[in-house]
Amino acid sequence: AQRAVAVAAYLVAPTVWAGVGNALLKSNAQWLDVFAAFSRLASTHPVTDLPQSLTAIGFWIVLPTTIGVVRSLRREVK
Repeated sequence: AQRAVAVAAYLVAPTVWAGVGNALLKSNAQWLDVFAAFSRLASTHPVTDLPQSLTAIGFWIVLPTTIGVVRSLRREVK
């Protein structure tokens, strides 16, 4: 049950953030908008806003993956 909630939260959270981020942080919301980051990387000038893109990807992809790997490595093998 906890895994299902975690997976659902992982998939829903970026979408929710994309909707409410601008209301909360105004123009700084782009630093955590992973959809805008992928859009910028797919554009004709992907390095224009590279720090914002890397921050968003790090927050939504690298950080959860790292936490999951660390938790998995610390888990007792059954």
